[in-house]
Amino acid sequence: MKQIYISLLIFITFNYNNAFAQAPILDSTVAVVVGQIAQINIINNALSIPSGNPGPAQTYDYSVLPSFNSSYEILGIDNLTSPFGTTYPNANATVSWSSFGNPYYHFQLTDTSYTYLGGGGSFGDYEYIDAYDQLRFPFTYNDTYTDSYLAISNIGGYRSGTVTLNAEGYGTLLVPNQTFNDVLRVKRASSYYDTINGNPRFTEETYYEYYKPGIPHYILLHGFYTITTGTSNPVSGSQLFYNSSTIVSNTNADLQKETNYSISQNGNQWSLNAKNNSKDFSSILNIYNLQGQLLMQDNLNFTKEIASKNLQHQHLANGLYLIQFINAKGKLVSLKWNKVN
Repeated sequence: MKQIYISLLIFITFNYNNAFAQAPILDSTVAVVVGQIAQINIINNALSIPSGNPGPAQTYDYSVLPSFNSSYEILGIDNLTSPFGTTYPNANATVSWSSFGNPYYHFQLTDTSYTYLGGGGSFGDYEYIDAYDQLRFPFTYNDTYTDSYLAISNIGGYRSGTVTLNAEGYGTLLVPNQTFNDVLRVKRASSYYDTINGNPRFTEETYYEYYKPGIPHYILLHGFYTITTGTSNPVSGSQLFYNSSTIVSNTNADLQKETNYSISQNGNQWSLNAKNNSKDFSSILNIYNLQGQLLMQDNLNFTKEIASKNLQHQHLANGLYLIQFINAKGKLVSLKWNKVN
């Protein structure tokens, strides 16, 4: 009887846990489009960070990370504002990167695919003669596909290879200061030949990418690579990329539906504004960077007559920040502030 009871308990526990773990279905909302920003923080040496396991109802723990070595922004722009825009007239999800060479990358986004067409920067550009499906939709647990690609560079180089994507796991993703439920893990395994400074190079890469529908770009990417240049010995390593723009995309739906407050710019002045404010209230106003560090505190006092607050920003560099305060109903309000002067 005791053995039967234990077996039944294990069965119930297993099914209870899995009843609340869902395999999400990726769609086009995971692509960066015009006006959206992804703030990417990079760890150059991520070999010692555990990457977790495939399978259902997993917990992927990246809650404690070492210091980031660098960062860059990905900004969705109008394709016509790209210097390569006319080369890719069908691109409708073009992005600019603030990283080395200030590159522009051009994608064609549809309900069924997110296809990389090509792009580049001051270091040269690659045009894909055989385009590369970055993602296909809908895409969910156990879905897989393989795609080949071929690109030619304007400086005489080439890139030719294959990639296999497999939605191999789903569950909960833990990142610094935040938890994401119902996240899909995509394994991207690629091998390709190209040239670098005229030398032939062979690269093998395995990326573990974590996506959640409605959040542009991946939340986190943990990548491993081996590069062989010419007859040199292979060089291996690992990098981690964390999309800290998702800091306001948590499981509290009230934060996502907040429409009574906005941030506006008038010349060099930025303001926090309340719409239809009907009650006086006071709060502490906190401003954080996207690593969760508190940068500034101020007093916020809104009345029915005065519902605007100038933000002291002169000492803040351009970039993304998080503003938080408690509103008149006692609820936490979080707003993402893209400061550009």
